[in-house]
Amino acid sequence: MSELGAYGVYATFAVGAAAIYFLLPRTGPRRAMSVAGWIALALAGVLGVYASRTIGTQAVGALLYLFAGVAVLAALRVITHPQPVYSAVYFVAVVLAVAAILVLQEAEFLAVALIIIYAGAILVTYLFVIMLAQQPGAPAYDRRAREPFLAVAAGLILTGAVAGQ
Repeated sequence: MSELGAYGVYATFAVGAAAIYFLLPRTGPRRAMSVAGWIALALAGVLGVYASRTIGTQAVGALLYLFAGVAVLAALRVITHPQPVYSAVYFVAVVLAVAAILVLQEAEFLAVALIIIYAGAILVTYLFVIMLAQQPGAPAYDRRAREPFLAVAAGLILTGAVAGQ
């Protein structure tokens, strides 16, 4: 990987981390933070496309980019949506998008196993627990993030460490 490609990947991670930070639930002026988060997310997408072209990897089809984009956006909504039921539905979208990517990469067994284990067993159990244990009114821990900056910083450092290998 060229030096420019590495900087592009790390810049994508940093802007994506800022987008996640701005999109996390919080109290106060929510609208301005949400708009800034969506703008940062769009910028991270543009940087990601640019970085993927400078890395020099093999050319991949448009479907791979489409499913990867769906997976990233759905994963972002899993951690930023205030309702846990919708987070579970977005997680189903993540699982299906990743399974589609695996099928494109000719790993059909892994794709089927992913769908059966996650969408078929774990998520159904999770939804039953949410539906049966949900109480009226959102608790305080669902209305705002506790330590959003530390969580996003830790995720950024771990992602950069994995990508740097």
